[in-house]
Amino acid sequence: FQPALMKSNLAALVVAPTLSYRLTNWLSIGISLHLIQITLADNDGLNAGAEGGNKGLVLDYSDPNNPVPLPPPNDTLTYEELFSLASTNDAVASSYVDVDNASGYGWGGSIGILLQPLPFLSLGASYIYRGKQNPLKGKAYIDASKSLSSIESDPDVKAITGVLFSTLLPNQLKGGLTAEYNFRLTNIKLPDVLNLGLAIKIAQRLLLAADFRYIRWAKVFKKFRADLTSGTNQDINAIVGSNRVVSTTYMLWKDQYVIALGLEAVALRSKEGTELLLQIGYNYGNSPSPTKTLSVGGAQNIQHHLTFGVRLVKRNWMFALSYVHAFTEKIYVSNSLSLPEANNTSIQTNQDTLFLGFTWQF
Repeated sequence: FQPALMKSNLAALVVAPTLSYRLTNWLSIGISLHLIQITLADNDGLNAGAEGGNKGLVLDYSDPNNPVPLPPPNDTLTYEELFSLASTNDAVASSYVDVDNASGYGWGGSIGILLQPLPFLSLGASYIYRGKQNPLKGKAYIDASKSLSSIESDPDVKAITGVLFSTLLPNQLKGGLTAEYNFRLTNIKLPDVLNLGLAIKIAQRLLLAADFRYIRWAKVFKKFRADLTSGTNQDINAIVGSNRVVSTTYMLWKDQYVIALGLEAVALRSKEGTELLLQIGYNYGNSPSPTKTLSVGGAQNIQHHLTFGVRLVKRNWMFALSYVHAFTEKIYVSNSLSLPEANNTSIQTNQDTLFLGFTWQF
């Protein structure tokens, strides 16, 4: 394989105006509207799933100004069939699509309830509704230069393609194999989430908390479809057979269960009520993604996490800092649906994350 840099940045910004009401001394409810923006910047392998792949016909490329008819007996040969003759196994892995800050908007909501039946006991539940999400739209750029180099590393195939490219392609590869497309990604949504939690004050300055979270990934992470349209490179269009590329990525995630336990201690408390609190916790979540759809360059789900945090609370504001360490996991991929070249490979993942938070009540 040729070395390559693969990176992906998927971000979700949620603005959530919230209304809460205390019904009694021990019961409160809340409701929230979620206004969502999802952005994607990605540099990754293109699933040659261009529905159609390289289906352009080698022998019947026709320019509207200079048509070239098929010679008898009209046997057809596609570029896909031609490229499959190459002995290299690197042709797909070295073709990349760059997505430039595609974005889409949506909405969702949540509802929650908080009970405090006893002074030392709190119980809570909430449900987050995934709502609706528009497709992500932006620009995409394909660079198939390395893929062509990989194919032509087979001298027998290069002897054929060199003649064909120089005679049948509109621009004879003079402009290279790069192109710009309009990009549209559909079927991407945030999942429904059910949260249950309890907190017990086991000492004057010590709180024990436990949470259970059920995330419905199976409803939203089945498959994503990327439509690349209005391709600007005539040579790529001739090879693909269209100025449009459709790539389908299968996720096939299952639902996820997350269990978390934590302790919070009041380290300092002033006479004015300002508090410094220290936190430690552990959580486990089953991996929702099957190994057959894992991406070699994508982030993997890690099951075990250890967390540390500190909070500074003063009257109507709070500052929070937390650190999450995900233990290293190694996953073996025997059969990959997303990238056959990744068959029989191992993926090792670790993760360290820092969170900052600020809350102001007014």
